[in-house]
Order: sequence, then structure tokens, then C-alpha cells
Amino acid sequence: MKLKNITINYNKKPCKSGLLRHKMPAPKGNTNHQQGDEKASSWLQVRVRTYDKAKWVKCANSEGLKLSEWVKDVLNRNCD
Repeated sequence: MKLKNITINYNKKPCKSGLLRHKMPAPKGNTNHQQGDEKASSWLQVRVRTYDKAKWVKCANSEGLKLSEWVKDVLNRNCD
């Protein structure tokens, strides 16, 4: 299955150690901040196939969500 017109943002590049760099503060108007009172304190990294990620991005965008928000919603719905 070939998907077209999918934009995937790869602006977080791994550094030499393989860990993501997160030294810069979030830009004004950033909508990727933690929702609620509790601050996120853990990371989940998953290696996936490009075409699977493209499908998930398309689904997330169709619901008006960023991929990370969509993934958390799907995981939480399936665990509650």
C-alpha cells in the first residue's frame, strides 16, 4: 500500500550517543506540552516500519492530533 501526501517531521535528530537532544526550550505557542498537572518523566522509543508510521501519522492528523498525542490516546484506551 502506497500512501501519498504524508508529511513526517524528523526535526529531533539523535546525537552521537544515540540519545535525543532536548536542550532548547519549547517555542512560544507549542502545543506539544504535557497536558494536566503531572509532568511527563519517561520516554518510549519504538522502532517501526516507515509505512506503518505514515499510516499512524495520517490517522493522527485526520483526528487533529500530533502523532505522540494520538499514540498515547490509543494506548490508554486499550489499557483502561
